[in-house]
Amino acid sequence: MKIFLSYAREDAEAASVIYRALRADNHTIFNWRAPENEGERFIDATEEAIRNADYFFALLSPSFLASSWCREERNFALRCEHERAGGIPFIHVLQIAEVNPRDTGYL
Repeated sequence: MKIFLSYAREDAEAASVIYRALRADNHTIFNWRAPENEGERFIDATEEAIRNADYFFALLSPSFLASSWCREERNFALRCEHERAGGIPFIHVLQIAEVNPRDTGYL
């Protein structure tokens, strides 16, 4: 299964734990720092990875909500989810810190 893991830089430690667990279950997780993405245009590579993922995991935290880049990834994932057929949820939220539910928007 291909998974796009969206998280704020401040949550890298939690993301690393989740990344390793998913990889241990043989899932493919997009890593923009991986050698195969070297030289790629960052935004294009990210959008392609979200578009081609089976699932989009958002690591929800105050840092995620404050990150403009995480909002961009979330918004693109919402568009992708809307375009998909079959009614299977694409976006999954993994809450890793306390957040005010009113601040989560469409998540």
